[in-house]
Order: sequence, then structure tokens, then C-alpha cells
Amino acid sequence: MKMTIEQRKCDCCGQIIGQPTNNIMFGGSPWDGWMELKFTNGSTQLQELQKKKEFDFCSKDCLIKFLNAN
Repeated sequence: MKMTIEQRKCDCCGQIIGQPTNNIMFGGSPWDGWMELKFTNGSTQLQELQKKKEFDFCSKDCLIKFLNAN
């Protein structure tokens, strides 16, 4: 039996969490508390955005730290 594991890495603290994607889940989310930040079309001064357009954060604190640092 093959099992696929989806992993997410926090772009601030580097925490990695994996979740099997073959399991049936009823309600809720395996990524409870995680936040995504996506940038589309628009000018910005954040240099990080030239490298990457989507960011994952494990908590609100990490999101705030990332935005304050950049």
C-alpha cells in the first residue's frame, strides 16, 4: 500500500508538519491554525516576493514576525 504524505513548512520558524493524504477525514482540517499568505499581481518592496509568491505560517505570531522582518 502506498501512502502519500503532504508536508507544510513554516516560512518563518521552519517547523515542518506532515499529514497523510490517503486517510478519510470527516470535518476539521489537518492544518488547523496554519495560515497562507499569497501575493498576486501588484508591486511591492518585499524582496522575498520576487523569489516566491506563496507563504505558509504555523501561527499568527510567525506571520507577524515575517511581515515585520520584511
